[in-house]
Amino acid sequence: MKKFALVIVLIWSVFLNAGYNSNAKMPKQCKKKLYCSQMKSCDEAKYYLKLCGKYAKMDGDKDGIPCEKQWCQPNKKRY
Repeated sequence: MKKFALVIVLIWSVFLNAGYNSNAKMPKQCKKKLYCSQMKSCDEAKYYLKLCGKYAKMDGDKDGIPCEKQWCQPNKKRY
């Protein structure tokens, strides 16, 4: 019974430390620039969205346009 418990603990520790951390493969540059509040322009937001992909928290509606409220406001059509 003790061996079984030890095996379970070992498997669990391997599972927790086997790279299942969501930030494990995040590029270094992305660790400081993930949010729109950290950007200074639309071009910078686009650069970091492309560089950081799924780690960037700048495209809430997933349409490929980052920071729409702060920096990259789409052109409004006038009728």
